[in-house]
Amino acid sequence: MQKQFPVRFDNSDLKPCYSNAVEVTVAKEEVLLTFLGIYPPAGSLISRIVMSPAHAKRLLNVLGINLANY
Repeated sequence: MQKQFPVRFDNSDLKPCYSNAVEVTVAKEEVLLTFLGIYPPAGSLISRIVMSPAHAKRLLNVLGINLANY
């Protein structure tokens, strides 16, 4: 069983952003998710997230479960 930790954050620091494209780069020790906004004639970098392959697998699992219920 995994130990759970409380997570505290300040909602005033969080700014939602929209991405309509993502580039995935996989290396031995990390997975890089680059979120983009593509609006012709140009695009822009929205956010970049780096995580371990193990965390990426858990993200894939939870996204699959939630999207199956969509």
